[in-house]
Amino acid sequence: MLVHGAAGAVGQALLALGRLAGLALWGTARGMHGTLMRELGAIPIDYQREDFTRVLPGGFDVVFDGIAEDGYRRSFAALKRGGLLCAYGYSAGVQAQRRMLTMLMWIARLNLWRWLPGGKRARFYSINAMRARHPGWFREDLQRLFGLLATGAVRPRVAERISFDKIAEAHR
Repeated sequence: MLVHGAAGAVGQALLALGRLAGLALWGTARGMHGTLMRELGAIPIDYQREDFTRVLPGGFDVVFDGIAEDGYRRSFAALKRGGLLCAYGYSAGVQAQRRMLTMLMWIARLNLWRWLPGGKRARFYSINAMRARHPGWFREDLQRLFGLLATGAVRPRVAERISFDKIAEAHR
């Protein structure tokens, strides 16, 4: 399993869950986060110096991409036959101030890729859409996650604590 943005909060959570499932893990992040990646059980990939599409010659079974650099194209290329690209965001597009139409085209492309030969699959995941379509599943997953937190099986890292009056500044 490859996780892009693995040093971020969502990436760390995906690695923690992958580790609990006993999966082989890789994570893309800046080189300075290599120690953190190893602590989370992943082989670090410095995305500024390494080409993640060449790290695993046979390709990855699953790629989690919340970055959408190159519109998910390279993540799809890094999959093995039968692999799954789980796209769940497009922070690169937001940071580059791309238009919403461009990002919607990325999602449309994800849906079209399922018709390509090679057996690779791509899906866009939205927690809000999942919660609306399958509220029972959402509740079950949330209960499971809270259970993992309660037992200490997963331990989110707190990078910094801020006062309530500085939330807007921190968000910016």
